[in-house]
Amino acid sequence: APLSCLDLQAHVVLTQLHMLARDRTELVRGVSVTSLSFLLAAMPFSRAYYSALEELLLQLLRDPAEAVAAAALGELLPALLRWLPESTEGGDLLASSLLPKVKAHV
Repeated sequence: APLSCLDLQAHVVLTQLHMLARDRTELVRGVSVTSLSFLLAAMPFSRAYYSALEELLLQLLRDPAEAVAAAALGELLPALLRWLPESTEGGDLLASSLLPKVKAHV
């Protein structure tokens, strides 16, 4: 299926924020956490993006900078939880994947 304009925009922005989350500068990584949190609030749920976002959250929770890790826990995790659908699929992802992994990293 062809990408819609919104899908393409989300993909491009997520790719850029993912790269910024790996920047060597703590401030840039912290801003990427906040930006991802805002983006999730405006983006419809997509299973295609879920795995990458979960992986990025776990990476940021392990960040050597305490401020970045705290922002991931305090901003990105709640945004990701709100982004998950309230359906069975969202509950399954939460129970089987996200929460056990977050618990192991915190």
